Amino acid sequence: MSPVQTRPLGRTGAEELLPAPAKAGVRVAAARAPLTDTQLADLERVYDERIRAHVHDRW
Repeated sequence: MSPVQTRPLGRTGAEELLPAPAKAGVRVAAARAPLTDTQLADLERVYDERIRAHVHDRW
């Protein structure tokens, strides 16, 4: 049995592992403008208030 060939996953390598619909989603997301500081703060607040208690200890 031959050893498993591995290589570091760069941007292209990681995308090769995704099914076609996910690849399309990655391209759409990459084409969007970055989130603003206000949007990031809002996301963090929602995570802290509604999600953290349920999932944070699993990270």
